Amino acid sequence: MIGPGPAETKTNVQERILLAAEEVFSACGFAGTRISEIAVKAEVNQALIHYYFESKEKLYEAVLVSLFRQWEEYVNKLSWSGMNAPEFLATYIRAQFRLKCQIPNLYRIFHWEAMEEGDLFTKYASSTWYEDFLKHTEMIHDWQQDGALDAGMNRKALLFLLWGMMNQFYFRSEDNLREIVGGDGDLESLQDQVADQMIRLTLHGVVPALYGGGNKDTDPKWRESDFIYSVGSASVKEGSECADMCLWLQDSLRQPLLAWEEERNTNGVREEKLMFVFASTQYGEMPPHIVSWLEDLKNSPNVEEVTVGIWVERGSAGSEALQRLLEDAVNRIGAYAVARTADISPLNYAKRCLKWAGLRG
Repeated sequence: MIGPGPAETKTNVQERILLAAEEVFSACGFAGTRISEIAVKAEVNQALIHYYFESKEKLYEAVLVSLFRQWEEYVNKLSWSGMNAPEFLATYIRAQFRLKCQIPNLYRIFHWEAMEEGDLFTKYASSTWYEDFLKHTEMIHDWQQDGALDAGMNRKALLFLLWGMMNQFYFRSEDNLREIVGGDGDLESLQDQVADQMIRLTLHGVVPALYGGGNKDTDPKWRESDFIYSVGSASVKEGSECADMCLWLQDSLRQPLLAWEEERNTNGVREEKLMFVFASTQYGEMPPHIVSWLEDLKNSPNVEEVTVGIWVERGSAGSEALQRLLEDAVNRIGAYAVARTADISPLNYAKRCLKWAGLRG
């Protein structure tokens, strides 16, 4: 009779076979795997594998069921509710990359199937696998409709591109990652550094002249009449409403927002056409830099030609009070404050400001 020896339970033998099969399938793919190789790795008789799993395909199915059980346990703990587009992208990249690092063999097997143009992975994959993909493409589509993400980007391709970045790193050793990123720390720390780079690339791009950097004095494509100033942008928190607006403006206009605080202390603020004021408050108090800016605006020679967009981060008890206070103060000075309605999104508000100022966007 074929079966486990007296000192070993059936469950232990099956687990040993499954672990060995997982390693071999992930290293060689389904087509390149031989049962004899699994038997050697599991240190069992080849006939014992057939006794428990009947065939190579049945064993492959059992391996995928085990891996997807781990995948579902991880994915079911994730929540995307209440996130804006940048928050989602940053969190998604970090969570998905961490998942690939924790269950690398699932993704190795998936990549083998893709290269071999096989269909067994799809046949035995968890139903949640594809549902999760569809859910995220719909979320991206909604943000595209709202103007929070580039509407010209193919949303399915975007997810595949994000995975493609992750696929270059999730399988690498600590020494290999350290050689690439040049950082310190253990394997998990190095993986976090890689995730930081992927998030930075996704949210900000790599060409400074297009994404808020470059040299405004030497680049001929910039016109002084299009300079847009920001007040308080240096202090906005990543993933906040103000950060969303800053990113969208820079990406849409293909030029930076000039920090009023820096320009005031160096070149002096030039004749501005549009200014964006960003602030946050707990009880309605006005930040000191906003007080200084209002004084400067009052003394501006072309104050009546200035359009001002004001965004006070929502969510605190005093945010709406400060929003109205600033709008009133700007209008009293003689500039034009674009009113913010209660239900408008940061991006639609930014578009409204550009329209009022007569600028592209």
